[in-house]
Amino acid sequence: MPTRNAGAGSADAQTPKLFPRSATAPRELIITGLPPLERLLRIASVVDLTSLSKASIYRKVADRTFPPPLKIGKSRVAWRQSAISSWIAEQSASANPSPPACQAP
Repeated sequence: MPTRNAGAGSADAQTPKLFPRSATAPRELIITGLPPLERLLRIASVVDLTSLSKASIYRKVADRTFPPPLKIGKSRVAWRQSAISSWIAEQSASANPSPPACQAP
């Protein structure tokens, strides 16, 4: 069976490299003056992160005790990752309040 040669006739050799890789090259393009891109999470990811059921998440959204989703399509919603992270941090802080300071007699 003939092997494929990565010589001058191959597609790899003909594809121009727009951004040559180097040890010091940044991995992503940074545009100043714009907010950073935010990841949107679908319900399965929110369930995994919070350990809540889908029904509990939607119940808390209705009660306004959970961040509301964004409508991303005709019948699709997603949550901002930062909103979910903030909610988790709030829950952790309220579940573990700092102990009162010890007072000397």
